[in-house]
Amino acid sequence: MTDYSKKRFLVIDDQSQARDALRTVAQQLGAFAVEFASNYQDAIFRIRNNMPDIILCDYVLGDGRSGQQLLEELRRFNLLPDETIFMMVTGEQSYEQVVSAVELIPDDYIIKPFSPDKLLLRLERIVAKKLFFAGYYKEKRQQEYANALAILEASRDSEAGRPYRFEILRQRAEVFLACGDVKSAETAYRSILENYEFPWARAGVARALHKQNRLQEAREEIDRVVASTPHFFDAGDLKASICMAQGEHAEAQQILDDIAKKTPRNYLRKRLLAEAATLNGDTATALAAMADVIANDTMPGAI
Repeated sequence: MTDYSKKRFLVIDDQSQARDALRTVAQQLGAFAVEFASNYQDAIFRIRNNMPDIILCDYVLGDGRSGQQLLEELRRFNLLPDETIFMMVTGEQSYEQVVSAVELIPDDYIIKPFSPDKLLLRLERIVAKKLFFAGYYKEKRQQEYANALAILEASRDSEAGRPYRFEILRQRAEVFLACGDVKSAETAYRSILENYEFPWARAGVARALHKQNRLQEAREEIDRVVASTPHFFDAGDLKASICMAQGEHAEAQQILDDIAKKTPRNYLRKRLLAEAATLNGDTATALAAMADVIANDTMPGAI
């Protein structure tokens, strides 16, 4: 079993009683170093200044933001190493629908209330997975994509890789996108869809088609995703980007405006809205969106 006394925990929750409860559970596993973050901005500060080994983050953070948004922005700005465990803590059974659709997912999620034994079981499973992918993580971080792909290929058919089959396929497709081999990325995502209709995989197909400038095909694929999973907001962002590439600026602005109203503190989306509004000739909306970004976005490197 993992020695959790040597692991740094970060508990992120806007409710003090919930933070105390999570600390107690972590301490029952043997954790010694347990830090708190009470909100989104505090979490960013602590993660940047003293990277934890394990993050337990509540899904509802208050202030119009969610743990899912925090996770997505940490990943997009490369602030969260693959080796760090990020577990979502939620009281919402519906979170399963969210995590089954989105592209950027936590290592696992756990529904409150839960026992120390249940948390331990989940953490041990994640630790085993991190160890399995350790070599791949290192090569990907160093942008040695050929080596990263070779590791994934060797792992795909191994007995040890069997529990991680879809994760291997997903990572393989993402590496193809990262290194610019968009045709191989399209093929990789389509091979996943031959077995399971994952919204993130179809969005991956659309993204690969977009990068190949096959805009009408990309639009057809992303329309299917948006229709089937309206809570998959990143798919809406991608649809808006495709619309802009097709010259349909008014539709792009409308899509982003609708999603931005549901996610008012997502400033990456606000920047995209400003771009769409500018292309659509709506200067007032573009200025308002960028003013909001400049005044309120605390993500490093965002402005």
